[in-house]
Amino acid sequence: MKNTSIIILIVMLMLPSVSEAARTYVFGAGEKPVNTRLKIVRKNNENKMDFRLTLDSSNPTTFNDGWRWVYRKKVMQLLKDKDDSIKARVLREELGLNSESKEDIIKEGLDLVSALKIKGESSKAEVLSALIYFFSDEKDPAGLESKLRLHRNTGYEQAGEFILGSYYEAKGFYPEASGHYSRLSKGEDKRFVTAAAKFMRARHYFFDSKLKEAKELFKASWEAGFSDSAMWLANTCLIKGEFDYAAELYGKNTKPNDDIDAITLLSMGDLFNLKGEFDKARLAFGNLKARYPKDNLLDAFFSLKIGDTFLREGKIAEAENAYTKVKVRFSGEPWAMASLSIADLYAAAQEPESLKKSIRTYKEIAEGGYIGSEITYFSLITTYIKTGNFEEALARMKSFAALYPTSPMRADLPRIQGTLVYKWMDALYNGGDFYGVIKLNAEYGAVIPFGKKAETYLKAGTAAYSLGLFSEAAGNLDNAIKSGGEKVVQEATITLSKVYLSQNDPEAAERLLSAFTSRYPKNPHNAEAGRMFFETAFMKGDYKKVVDSKVIADDPEFTIKKAIAFSKLGRHKESIPHYEKAAAMFNAQGDTARLSDAYIGEADADFAIGRYSEAIDAYRKALSFDGGKIDRSWPLYRIAQSYSKLNKEDEKEKTLEELKALNTEIGNWSAPIFKDAASL
Repeated sequence: MKNTSIIILIVMLMLPSVSEAARTYVFGAGEKPVNTRLKIVRKNNENKMDFRLTLDSSNPTTFNDGWRWVYRKKVMQLLKDKDDSIKARVLREELGLNSESKEDIIKEGLDLVSALKIKGESSKAEVLSALIYFFSDEKDPAGLESKLRLHRNTGYEQAGEFILGSYYEAKGFYPEASGHYSRLSKGEDKRFVTAAAKFMRARHYFFDSKLKEAKELFKASWEAGFSDSAMWLANTCLIKGEFDYAAELYGKNTKPNDDIDAITLLSMGDLFNLKGEFDKARLAFGNLKARYPKDNLLDAFFSLKIGDTFLREGKIAEAENAYTKVKVRFSGEPWAMASLSIADLYAAAQEPESLKKSIRTYKEIAEGGYIGSEITYFSLITTYIKTGNFEEALARMKSFAALYPTSPMRADLPRIQGTLVYKWMDALYNGGDFYGVIKLNAEYGAVIPFGKKAETYLKAGTAAYSLGLFSEAAGNLDNAIKSGGEKVVQEATITLSKVYLSQNDPEAAERLLSAFTSRYPKNPHNAEAGRMFFETAFMKGDYKKVVDSKVIADDPEFTIKKAIAFSKLGRHKESIPHYEKAAAMFNAQGDTARLSDAYIGEADADFAIGRYSEAIDAYRKALSFDGGKIDRSWPLYRIAQSYSKLNKEDEKEKTLEELKALNTEIGNWSAPIFKDAASL
């Protein structure tokens, strides 16, 4: 990959420095993270492009979207399963133990069982023994449940319920776990186990992506005295995008890195990365990587997280190096994650060859049966859109629906398809493929997002007008006027007026234009509207309105029509300068056919006011430029008439012979008419 071909432009708001002591991350309350999106910019600063398309995970800061979010959820599940510290804390609090480690808690608990037996409190001893042994090996939940039912009011019911809830949660029996936690949540407000149960219920919601419910319960647990809930409330707010509040809550942390639970430290690292505090983010991810050296997925995930910090910092070589190392070291899911990271780099480059490489990788992962395969289809689709390969993008959408018929992400397909069709139509329209625009609109116009429909109607209508499909153009442009904003309405109205004129319906065009100029007296299309009012007047034969028009005749067609209007009104002398101007314009354009028309009009006007010599010159010019495309009979007949008026008989006779040689209707009867007129 040519790193020199792109520059990462990162726009940041630099924040006050964050205090740091003993590798403890303390956020200042109210500090705002860098709310920026990575941009890829060409070296010449042209063609800035957003780093992400919809559902494209190529932005490494997008930890809560795309394939990175899929793997982050998997990692959070793994980290959750490795954390059994809370049930140990509950046992310590409920039993009044002093031990920290699991082994010491078991030993101290069994000592307490022995003490209870000595005291003769056999029921308590029996329940506590079952509780400690279940905490130790988790082999007999039914045995613990039976002891709790058999011996009530021992004081160990809450601890037993919590340990059972934790067991069922670890096994994936969430309804059963939730039942235990729910009962405990209704206990004494200030009791540790009550707050811990609320915390565990909140975690259920958190891992189930029910973030609103999780946020409320974490707050309640925190208020009940469970301090960990503050950090998990921050974790929840981070995913919800409430970065300010998350930073404020993380600011309450006083623990060193090593004592922070893995999911919270992961979340803090993500926020550091968002804030642009890359060294702190790398310390967090590095700590997590060191905790799980034998777990390939976790090792790879946190290594790639470090690479993401380099990418966000603009250090592309370092990022690519970090991604490549993981790809070389691992296979399976870690390899897939690393490959996707590298593919994102290629996709961000926006260069044809790089995009092709990213497509190959996305395709391999999408079809490989990995955890991220399903979401990678969307990266593949959006990259095809970037390359302009809309047909393949659409085909991939269809194959996704077939491969994943029950996927919840199918709900995103109509939105993505709408974006695809909109961009596709825009490319066809800008490329002048008007048939393609009309075909695409007919097949997929219904999926265009509602906010873009009016613009689509306008493009389809304009394309149809350009192809002479006036009925289809009128329908689309009418829809654009009904559904569009001011800009679209104005453009659609002007184009629809052109359609009416092309259909030889000047009355309809005039009505539409009158309503338009009344509604928008000051608009950028006023000049064009004025020209079309000119056209409608000419088509209706309202030549007085044509000659009185204030439209600047900067176009030869308008100029010659104004000249014709003067002639129609008998104002031949005034028409001549307009014919001459039109002739000069047609000559400059190389339009010899219309140039001949202008000269004939000028000659007719000269003839009408008795300027016969000038008429002859103009008719001869018309004949010299016609290229054999016009009927020469009329100019020759008029030339003969002009010579007759000038009493130049020889020239008249020569012209009549030339006219007769044409063997046209005028040529055949012109000589006898002149002869009979002479005898008379």
